[in-house]
Amino acid sequence: MREKAKKALVRYVESFEDRNPNLKLIGAYIHLDEASPHLHLDYVPVATGYSRGLEKRNSLDKAMKQMGFQPENESRKNNATKLWKENERIVFGEICREHGLEVEAERKARGSLTVDEYKEARDEMIGEIEQEKNAIVAEVEPLRELKTDIDEIDGTGKTVFPGVVAMRKTDLAELKEQAKAYTANRVEIGELRQRSAAVSQREQHADQREQQLDNKAQGLWWQQQQVEEMYDRQLNLNRLLEQSERNSKAKDKQIADLQSENSSLRGHIRSLTAQMDQIKVELWDKINKLTDKLRGAYESLTNIVKAVGMLKYDKTNGYKVDVLSKKQERVIDGVAKYGAMLAREDGFPEMAEDMEKNVGISKGLQKVIEPQAPKIRSRGWEMEL
Repeated sequence: MREKAKKALVRYVESFEDRNPNLKLIGAYIHLDEASPHLHLDYVPVATGYSRGLEKRNSLDKAMKQMGFQPENESRKNNATKLWKENERIVFGEICREHGLEVEAERKARGSLTVDEYKEARDEMIGEIEQEKNAIVAEVEPLRELKTDIDEIDGTGKTVFPGVVAMRKTDLAELKEQAKAYTANRVEIGELRQRSAAVSQREQHADQREQQLDNKAQGLWWQQQQVEEMYDRQLNLNRLLEQSERNSKAKDKQIADLQSENSSLRGHIRSLTAQMDQIKVELWDKINKLTDKLRGAYESLTNIVKAVGMLKYDKTNGYKVDVLSKKQERVIDGVAKYGAMLAREDGFPEMAEDMEKNVGISKGLQKVIEPQAPKIRSRGWEMEL
């Protein structure tokens, strides 16, 4: 049975915050070492939506209402907390039944007492017991006096024969009167004895109850200290959260400003990129034109170098100079080497190789150094020969 009760209590604790999002659980204590397994919960109610000051605050009533517990005709006895407690009892009852536990009808609650209220209730209960005790003692006291008188007579009387005690007539008469009174009140005396025993038992129970109340008061004081500490911590967390939210808003604004500036810079970059692309197109067009011109210049240089080489190396076309000095030969070879060197440096290796290995007269140069023969005209007919 205790194991089932433990599972039911654990199940209730595990679903507590899901069911009550505005109650932050800070402690749950299951007691299985007492007559009835039970649970103590410590929680901090947190309400939100405040327009001034802290956005989140500690408020039990508002926390309950934000969870949907809205009483009709709200009063001290009919409030959001009462509705919440009734709902929690229903939920816990369902959990108990799921674990095979019978649920008794709710007994009238004694109410939740503060430490001072517990002490006041304890003192009031002890005072009532003391009054009842004093009343019973007052009723029993004459009987105690009767017993004392009998003891005194027994001590002062003289023994005449064994089993016979001699006493004065006045003492005997008084003893008879007291005996009659005792006989007449014997039932009442028995009741008083029972009541005296009950009072003694109640005194013992009151002492035990007083100790329990003291322990409860001590436990409540300790829990109150914990709640106050948790409240202070929650208050500090709320301040930190609010500060964090302010910092977050400042950072959000800074990020928004940077994003706006970044967007503007991106537009500027796109404009500059378009301009650069246009400039690149124009530059490449100029580079290509200059490259074409440079290639044409090197082609002309190649033709000139090869033509100069004919002065030394031609064998069939009659351009070779038969008698060249060593300096003249070096000049002819030097022109070829120098032209080839320049062509390689400027990226025309094929022309450099052509200058180094070949000699000859290009068609363009051929037209310059060997003009075409003049046209012959007849007197009667025009014709080209």
